[in-house]
Amino acid sequence: MELKEQILHLFEDDSAFSFEDVAISVFRYQAQHNPTYKAYLKALGFSADTITAVSEIPLAPISLFKKHIIKTTEWETTKRFLSSGTMGERSAHSIRDTEWYNKIAHKIIRQHDIDVADMHVVALLPSYLENGDSSLVHMVTYFADLSETPDPFYLYDHASLYNRIISFLKTSDKPILLLGVTFALIDFAQAYQIDDDRLRVCFTGGMKNRGMEMAQEDVMALLRSAFPSSYLFSEYGMTELQSQAYMDDSGFFQMSPTLKVLIKEVNDPLSDAKQGKTGMVGLIDLANVDTLSFILSEDLGRQVDAAHFEIQGRLSGSDLRGCNLLYRPA
Repeated sequence: MELKEQILHLFEDDSAFSFEDVAISVFRYQAQHNPTYKAYLKALGFSADTITAVSEIPLAPISLFKKHIIKTTEWETTKRFLSSGTMGERSAHSIRDTEWYNKIAHKIIRQHDIDVADMHVVALLPSYLENGDSSLVHMVTYFADLSETPDPFYLYDHASLYNRIISFLKTSDKPILLLGVTFALIDFAQAYQIDDDRLRVCFTGGMKNRGMEMAQEDVMALLRSAFPSSYLFSEYGMTELQSQAYMDDSGFFQMSPTLKVLIKEVNDPLSDAKQGKTGMVGLIDLANVDTLSFILSEDLGRQVDAAHFEIQGRLSGSDLRGCNLLYRPA
């Protein structure tokens, strides 16, 4: 069975495959056929044959996506996602098959009882729309297409968004998904209130362009005051990933069948941090089988249990001192 078929089987309750087994197979495939990752492993002195457990797999710095076109084997790019580019260079993620991306995104959100095909979908994503080539905009466009919601995106016209949601509530029995970047949703919530349990609100990203950050519990409290009957949840994703994680009722992000989080020591990213300790967020995204599945992000977080994690902020430049993260394969 091909790797992609094995990866899709991980969504099945009775899957014959485990995440660990598939991840090891993907690692060996990428270690052999991904030139950038292969060079990185060689520089670290790792041999793919010596890796027998997921925790032993070296994670490559996410910054490689800024310097290299990262592909496993040779193939034609059908779409390229770019990061927001608020600071310095923009990361670029070449996508081999957008249908594969769409399928993974749909399967993951359905696990959280969000059936976008049977909802109205609207989005408040000003910064992502303005930067262009956003993976999040692509995902929401796909969800809106599934739901047959025309013109789902809003920039700064909060009054029109409010009127659209109220119109849906008055004329349809279908639930509504409002997905927005955190800072824009906060602005919307401070101006408008909607008390209806058919509205589901998902926030993502931080407070970029505002020069401040808010704790997740403060964001939830503010949104709850504006949307008291809504189901509130959050999405964790990034340009360099094809999988997403969503915050569930625990208040923490839940790992997906294709996405596992490993917390690494800040001063030694080849070593796992102790359970519950804050460290660097490592990501194993099996959906990235055509690019790179083993990534060390620049986020700080901690693992809560075997299935949940939380994000606690971003690494500063000083946090990176002493870390072997700056290697750039030729």
